[in-house]
Amino acid sequence: MWKEILEVSASSGDYAYWLQIAPYIKVRLQTLAQFRDHCTYFFVTPSVPEDLVYREKMQVTKDMLGEHLQGVIHDLESLVADSWAEDAIKELIMAYIQSHNLKNGQILRPLRAILT
Repeated sequence: MWKEILEVSASSGDYAYWLQIAPYIKVRLQTLAQFRDHCTYFFVTPSVPEDLVYREKMQVTKDMLGEHLQGVIHDLESLVADSWAEDAIKELIMAYIQSHNLKNGQILRPLRAILT
């Protein structure tokens, strides 16, 4: 994987990207040998196990979640930049859940898994 990381970053030639992540890498590393363990996530597309996102028991399917996450995103886009506070975001998401007669876990659980 180390070789793949270097090839991807070298082939992209994205020096600006390196400059953006350098402060985050710098505070985590004590030796260059730690680079791979601490920085892989900057170069690998993250994936979420489907069992954390979709749950038949909770009636969370790809179609249902796709539709509702688009709705939540649409509502979040309507927030003014000054309103991006924890309480405002929580209130908006909870209002969406209630207005669509959903259970909290049908939106919050998959959203948490996707964001983390």
